Amino acid sequence: MKSSFGAMVLAVCMIAAPASPAAAQQIATLPRVGVLSPSSPAVAATFQEPIRLGLADVGYVEGKNIILEWRYAEGQYERFPELVAELIHLKVDVIAVIGAVTARAVAKAGTNILVVFAMVVDPVTDGVVSSAERPGGNITGVTTFDPQQPTKRLQLLMEAIPGLARVAILGDQGVSAMRK
Repeated sequence: MKSSFGAMVLAVCMIAAPASPAAAQQIATLPRVGVLSPSSPAVAATFQEPIRLGLADVGYVEGKNIILEWRYAEGQYERFPELVAELIHLKVDVIAVIGAVTARAVAKAGTNILVVFAMVVDPVTDGVVSSAERPGGNITGVTTFDPQQPTKRLQLLMEAIPGLARVAILGDQGVSAMRK
């Protein structure tokens, strides 16, 4: 995630970047990225450093030439509207989100601020984008979703354990069902 998510956030930020050095001098503010997490700061620490490192890989250092506005729902999804409103009020250039529930909350706010998501298994099924090929609107992101992956894993398991007769597969059906 270090390079992919951090680089994607930067790429989206650069869309609004000034085209010339003279234009850049006229803009006194640094690019501002809102990062919205459904978890607590302690849990979010697992992805904070990779985001910082990914941005640093392409020359952006928090507090020096980019501002990261971190917001945490701490597992209280009803806080999303308030947290999204804070980021909109701060006039962030882009909002980076973790997970489908968080991405849908930002989309529901109806903002035209660019939104970049990560850790969304199936953005189409989860209602984050209308199409993987052409997401449309102001939301984009990265996913590792591969519809053939469960079949391949089951085949590998059956090869590793000859005679395997029963397999239970557990999944998180609740995430997609949490749409409000």
